[in-house]
Amino acid sequence: MTVERESPAAGERAAEPPDRRLFVISGQPLHTAGPGYTLTRLAEAMNQPSFRCHVFAPINRWGAGVVGVDVSVAGTAWNVFVDRALFTAAPKAMIARAEEKFRRALERSGAPGIVYTFGEISLETSAFLHDRGYKVVREKYACGKRFAQEILTAAYEGLGLAPAHGITDAMVKKEAAELEMADAVFCPSPMVTQSLTKFGIANGRLLPTSYGWEPRRFDGEARALPPAEGPTLIFAGFVCVGKGAHILLEAWERAKSPGRLVLAGSIEPAIRERYAHILSRKDVLALGFRNDLPALFRSSDWFIFPTLAEGGPLVTYEAAASGLPLILSRMGAGAFARDGVDGVVIDSQDPDAWASVIAALPSRTAEREAFARNAVEHAADFTWELVGARRREQIRRLADAR
Repeated sequence: MTVERESPAAGERAAEPPDRRLFVISGQPLHTAGPGYTLTRLAEAMNQPSFRCHVFAPINRWGAGVVGVDVSVAGTAWNVFVDRALFTAAPKAMIARAEEKFRRALERSGAPGIVYTFGEISLETSAFLHDRGYKVVREKYACGKRFAQEILTAAYEGLGLAPAHGITDAMVKKEAAELEMADAVFCPSPMVTQSLTKFGIANGRLLPTSYGWEPRRFDGEARALPPAEGPTLIFAGFVCVGKGAHILLEAWERAKSPGRLVLAGSIEPAIRERYAHILSRKDVLALGFRNDLPALFRSSDWFIFPTLAEGGPLVTYEAAASGLPLILSRMGAGAFARDGVDGVVIDSQDPDAWASVIAALPSRTAEREAFARNAVEHAADFTWELVGARRREQIRRLADAR
């Protein structure tokens, strides 16, 4: 087995063997963004001498020696460029190889305590864990597929577009089987919990949790944009139907508000074509994918995110931690945002409802400042370190349960 790096407390473990071992299997590469980033930070935050985490993944795009937790990969483990090429050429083979390493390690370990699954793994591995009696907690980093399929299909069809969400009936069926075999499911927002209970998953198996943010990523004072007349609203993420881009663009047009709308993310072709007349306006800055999100947040006055189907969007935590009051859908609020405290939660897909809020922003300066202070204070309780500690205790309790 190839181990890229021992956790920072490796020296202590020789004197104090761990009383818990958490074996983690990921169907996705460890990455500096997206779900792979979420898993990496969670594993690092949960890891400690008495609770040692070991992650198995197809590849590690961070590079060897960077991640602060034990990692075994299907590829070379030392050449991130080679592993990227291998994963691009044969992703299924790389995932299968990672699962094979994971199963062998489990069998050699004796009693690992508990297993944590993240992302898409095979039904074969799920059945392996279930049949051998391992306790399994599964991460559900997005809403249940059946729930999301219904919401997104309706959204596309409401726009007269063919659904492009990519969720098939086979994927829905596979997820249902996986969830049935899990002892518990981490739900990073109340909407994830709702998406699972609606289709028959017992609430007692659903563990409420959250995601977090990384303070060091948001250090600094640099701004990416010059000041503008009126409030600056920023949307960060894939500008697509699934994240409510059509709602936002229609609302911006109807609000006729001073200020500017900043879109930080690549744009779905259907959105680009349908809303070209809005995207080309001088008060709309379509910036594409950006790596300088902290500087963009510092250049903005409000964070706006009318997403339709999410798990627990990290960008909500990050925007709040950057001092931005929030304008969110219930999906965008996740386990974090409090309506009327950190900002405004709009339980509607009607662009007019969003336009009404946007139009009123210039007159809400004092309220904006209060929301911003509350958001920053609230975000302090959601750093990865604190989120990891809470999850670690949830897993301990699950492991000890009879």
